[in-house]
Amino acid sequence: MASKGTIAAASKKRVFLVDDNEIVRAALTTLINAESDFVVCGEAEDENCALAAVKELQPDVAIVDWSLKEGDASKLITALSRRRPQVPVLVLSVHEKEYYAERATSAGACGYIMKHEAADKLIEAVRRVAAGQTLSP
Repeated sequence: MASKGTIAAASKKRVFLVDDNEIVRAALTTLINAESDFVVCGEAEDENCALAAVKELQPDVAIVDWSLKEGDASKLITALSRRRPQVPVLVLSVHEKEYYAERATSAGACGYIMKHEAADKLIEAVRRVAAGQTLSP
């Protein structure tokens, strides 16, 4: 028999994080896990680790930093879109939207949000992308 905690965890949307900065991943994990409808199921710091982990963990949504030290976020997003089309990708970046959001959505991302946005804006963007909506650039 499953406990209440197990049932509650099973009903949460599973979020996978890709960012080469450990501090950013830790902060995002804390922020996302504080929400009643999300749980971070895994993380990676580069393209190759992300592809392998997403295949294994099967998250409901992925948050990908546009600037990775190892690998190419555009290629990662394209690969995720092809291999795991049921996993929407939200790009979280320091790069200005005007140019990079279009590149991200062309690669297959469902949304693009700047890292300087407020935490509630990020959570709302994750909710929308997880619900199958696309954020306009």
